[in-house]
Amino acid sequence: MTLFGTEELSLIAVAFLGSFLRIGVFFLLAPGLGEVLLPKRLRLSVALAFTSAAFPGILTGQEEFSLLWVVVEPLIGTFLGISIRFFVISIRTAGTIIAQSVSLSQFMGNPSSEPSTAIAEILTLGGLALLFSTGLPVQLLIFLKASYEIFPIGEPFALARSVQRIVAHSDYIMILAFRLAMPFIILSLIYNIALGVINKAIPQMMVMLVGAPAVTGLGLLLLAVAVGGILNLWATEFFNFISSGFLGAL
Repeated sequence: MTLFGTEELSLIAVAFLGSFLRIGVFFLLAPGLGEVLLPKRLRLSVALAFTSAAFPGILTGQEEFSLLWVVVEPLIGTFLGISIRFFVISIRTAGTIIAQSVSLSQFMGNPSSEPSTAIAEILTLGGLALLFSTGLPVQLLIFLKASYEIFPIGEPFALARSVQRIVAHSDYIMILAFRLAMPFIILSLIYNIALGVINKAIPQMMVMLVGAPAVTGLGLLLLAVAVGGILNLWATEFFNFISSGFLGAL
């Protein structure tokens, strides 16, 4: 005597495997939970936990596993993961722009496979901490469940259309990065204009010896004042994207 019949167990196993093919790949790219700093076992455990939470809602009655899933479901997971991974890239890019604007691009840089700056790392970690404090895991689970309404399991995947949407989304992400760094771009512009005017008026003066510490000090002061607004704007855009659904956001 078994708790489930053979057909029920087959349906559950197929649904779990189909879900893991998508969700497992998704968490290779997901912000926070998919970071390379986390141990691989922890990342795998998170992917399995999210799969267990998501797959009961996608039981469709299809009991036969299709080899096409091995290709289609990881593609969908990659597509969804890249769509939100771009937000991490946006705040990291904004931090790099800020560091270059205030002459701190080489200060305590990150000598990893993905070169970065101290300000970019601070903003990225601060942004991820803010996302976790405002319910990131729950929002990701809702986002994944909604993906099965947009891309049902076992259905064909419109790759060409999805690539077009990723390209459009990347344009939006770059605009967001410049929006986050705009105060510092303006500060750098004013600094360089003032430096040129002073150098033209007083050629004998070593303006760089005075200007470089000044722009760095003003930049750090501006960062201390604006960092809360930068992270809040970034987190708001992220959660607006998550809550609207990928197709709706584009």
